[in-house]
Order: sequence, then structure tokens, then C-alpha cells
Amino acid sequence: MSNENQVLNHVEQTLAGNELLDQPRAILLMRLCQFYLMLAPHKAARYWEMLQKLVKALPLDQATELQDLKTSFEESVPEQKKGFTSDMLSEIEGILKQEDQEAVKEQLQDVEKRLKKRFNPFGKGPVWKTLVETWLTIDRSYAFQLMKNLSAKLQKDMIIQLNKTKPLSQEEWNTLLEAIGAGKGEPIILEILGDKDQSVSLDEAMIQSVAKRIRNDLPQLTTPINENAIVKLLGQHAHLIGLHTKKVPDTLLADLVAEVIIVFAKAGWLDRSWLLRFELISAMFSNADQMEKNGIEVFTPAFIEKVSSSMPSYLNNFIQASLNAWSAGKENFSEKFAQSMEKTHQDPISEAWFLTTMVRRGFYEEAMQIAGTSKHADDLLPRLRRGWLCLHPESAGTVIRPEDMQGDVIGEFLAQGDARKRAEYLKSCNRERKALRARRDVGWHRHRR
Repeated sequence: MSNENQVLNHVEQTLAGNELLDQPRAILLMRLCQFYLMLAPHKAARYWEMLQKLVKALPLDQATELQDLKTSFEESVPEQKKGFTSDMLSEIEGILKQEDQEAVKEQLQDVEKRLKKRFNPFGKGPVWKTLVETWLTIDRSYAFQLMKNLSAKLQKDMIIQLNKTKPLSQEEWNTLLEAIGAGKGEPIILEILGDKDQSVSLDEAMIQSVAKRIRNDLPQLTTPINENAIVKLLGQHAHLIGLHTKKVPDTLLADLVAEVIIVFAKAGWLDRSWLLRFELISAMFSNADQMEKNGIEVFTPAFIEKVSSSMPSYLNNFIQASLNAWSAGKENFSEKFAQSMEKTHQDPISEAWFLTTMVRRGFYEEAMQIAGTSKHADDLLPRLRRGWLCLHPESAGTVIRPEDMQGDVIGEFLAQGDARKRAEYLKSCNRERKALRARRDVGWHRHRR
């Protein structure tokens, strides 16, 4: 006898005895059902029947697993071409041939009642699926209520396909989520948000709930940090905001951005990657700037206060410089710069960050004007020129000449313009370096003599 058979025989003997208490017996039966469901459905059915008498003994944290197991049983189609499943499907097919819609609805509801009363779960899944698909052509709201009888995978596949064909309304989403629960509904919404060609229309409470789900997923990232996963989550977040622009109050959308910034500021999993932390926060400020361009008021006093008051002290200078730089415009540029310098206690690094951020936003002339009056002008002006050449090479190339960057090797390289000229510049630098080395070698040999 094989080891596997010995183990299974021992399990059978244990179940036949009286040594096991109800709870461990119930857990064992559930595991046997899971094990045999695909390998030997007839055995799984026997264990399932035994489990029904002990369901109440299962721990509460096993409820979801038990429901999933039940759904798996229901979606297992019997091999026989005749029997319960086949008869029910044939009955539904016959009902749909009638012209009286009220009679059709009444008879479909009768099928539903009989299906609920059936104790044996085998073969119920295909009937539930057919009922849902049928009701979708008659009354989508009623169909959504029946979806709770489908497995999570079937729910997801059906809802995503349905949303592609005819997007669900806000009211339909509410009905659906009430039926299947937010725990199953939110992952489906997130998958839809990951597809730029799809849309969702949610109420304010659900928008906040889905956004919170995204934020909660961020801290689950571990070392090494999966930047692709972060990009995906932020893409879903941006899509969520974009789909509801002008449909909900601006303050709600601004709060969603603020909450993500706060998460990145405090995330323990970013403690070993400060550069990434700065990049992610800056990306959120950039998203907020784009929202402003789309007509959403983000950088309000309430937004600035919410972000500022939630920051760890060690991020104060970075956040204050960023908030003032991203909320500045031509009309209040000098005022915002003064506020930033005051909030950061005249910190030169924060000064540079404010001005380089303004260059990034396209306010080059304003940034250069202020930098020219700074006591750190010798450091700031080349830095701003380099930033402009990197971020906006087309406009920078019409103003900045190579001679403007004299003495700044990196700046001179960037100011060359296209790749061909930059390559020539590097060749000339290499020739000069070789010539200088040769002169040094000659001088060294003369010195030796």
C-alpha cells in the first residue's frame, strides 16, 4: 500500500471514530472536500454532506473559504447529459421562447426559488450563471442581485465584459456592490481602472473607498520595492480621478491627492529609498498641477494646510518648497518664493528646489530673474540653465548658447543641442584631455632629466 493510501485510510478511520471534536472534524472535512473536488467529485460530495452537520463548528475566519468551496461545488458540472442541471437549463430555454415578458419573469423567479431550495450543490453553478445572463437582458438590477451566487472569478469576468459593452451607471454600481459586497467589488473596479479604455461611474462614498483601497495596497509593497506595482496603482488612482472630474466636488479629488502624498511621506518601506520617495511625491504634485490645468482647484489653502500639517519634520523644507512652487503662477511668483524661503528658514537647498521646480513647470524667465538676485546666483544660474536644457530642450535651445555655459562642462554639453553636436563636443573634449595628458607627460620627463 502506498504512503498516500495509508494516510487516506488513517483519515477515514479518524473520521469514523469519536476522538475528534467538532471543530477539528469540520476543518478536516472541509480540507478533504477541497482536495477531492477535482480528483474524485463523488468523494468530495460525500465529505460535503458530512460537513453540513458541522458547519456551525467551523471558526469564523473560515466563512469565506467555506463560501468559496460551496460555489466551487455549484459550478462543478455533472458529467451526465441528463439530470438536474440539464433539466433546469432546458427549462430556462423553454421559458425564454414565450412572448409574455411578465410570465417569463415569473417563471424565471420560480426556477430561482427551486434552485435555492436544492441541498446538493453539484451543478447549481451553470444554472445560476444562465439565470444571471438571462436577467441581464431583462432587468440588469435584478441580475446584479443574483450575482452573489456566482464565484468571484465569474463575477469579475461577467462584470468587466458587461461594463465594456454597456458601462454600468452609478446606480447600477451601487446595486451590484450591495449584492456582492465591496470586498469583491473593489478589486473588479481596480481592474477596470487599469484599462484606459474602460470607465466607471461611482458615487462619492465609493470613490473614497476605492481610493483608500489603493492607498492601503501601497504599504504592502516590500523590499525590494516593486516600482512597476507602484506605477500601476498610481495609474489606477489617476484614472479614478480623471473619470470623475467635474462630476464630484473638487475638494474631494484634491483630498485624494493629498492622502497619497501623506502616505508616501510616512511610508516605512521608502525609508531606504529616499530618492524614490521624493520622486513619488513630486509625481503627485505634478498630477495635481495637471488637474489644475483641467479646471480642478487643487492647491487651495485647505489642501496646503492638510499636506503641511501631516508631514514629518524632516520633510518640512522639501514639502514647503514644493507646495509653494507648484501653486505659484506668474501673478504671485515672487510672493510664493518669499513664502517658501520664510517657511524653510532661508535654506539654500530649498531655494534651489523651488526654482528648479518652477523651471520644470516652464517658468524659466521668472526663475532666472530671482536666481540672479540671490547670493547663491553663481550656483543657481548654471543649475537652472541645465534644468531648462534637460526638461525643455526646444525652447531652451533658442535662448541658451554654448558660450553661456562657459566653464560648466555639463552645461556646455547640454547646450550643444542635437545628438550629433553633442557627440562632436565629447570628441573635442577627449582630444583636449589627451593633449593635456601629453603635455603633462613631456613636462614630467623633462623634470626627471
